[in-house]
Amino acid sequence: MKKIITISLVFILAMSLLTACGGNNDNNNPNGNGNNSTPGNSQGTESTPGNNSNFKYGKAEDYIAKNLGDFSITYRVSAGGTEAMDWKTIKTSQGAYFSAGGLAMLYYKEGDKYKMYMGGNGDWMDMHDSVGEEGLKDAIESVTGLMIKYDGFDTEDFKSAGTENIAGRTCDKYTFDLAYAGTALKYEIWIDQATGVCMKYQYDLSVGGQSSGMTYECTEFLTSGVTLPKPN
Repeated sequence: MKKIITISLVFILAMSLLTACGGNNDNNNPNGNGNNSTPGNSQGTESTPGNNSNFKYGKAEDYIAKNLGDFSITYRVSAGGTEAMDWKTIKTSQGAYFSAGGLAMLYYKEGDKYKMYMGGNGDWMDMHDSVGEEGLKDAIESVTGLMIKYDGFDTEDFKSAGTENIAGRTCDKYTFDLAYAGTALKYEIWIDQATGVCMKYQYDLSVGGQSSGMTYECTEFLTSGVTLPKPN
């Protein structure tokens, strides 16, 4: 519980920076890594999260690695009052594709490297550059970070909220609520049962009568028959 309190305070600071900057998708992660809690007195806590006796996913990155191969996933993302944007990623053994805001990057395997292309509407421009495996991982981190979002939480504080269907897939839903020192926070997370991918994430924050939040939701998720676009 003390970790959650610390996380909420860090989140308030992150949201103030987000507002000052006019909003910025997922770069202001309110969750931290759950490892920086500060000892202190938890008196004043007005609500307590439930328990996660049904939480079965463990570390997100490890669970997904065991259960997900090639994939194509699209999220609709909005934060801090910004206009919603679709982020799409395709990942296969041949490379990866990422698109957002009408622009796209393609990383196509040639030998032991992935050659980089930039484009839109299917027209690809050779960037005359390439990356290795780690560079490819970094290139699509903005979306894969959404897929493992629950790694940033103390999952023992999750409360099971049943199952729901997101993008045609059965998901386990988890929530927790926190009220502390005039701050009210509510998190909701939906996890694909088959792969462990976070399919939807939503938080709502209220501080001093003002509210803010973030939502992203998967609108398409394919795990078979996935192919990359080919460069011209």
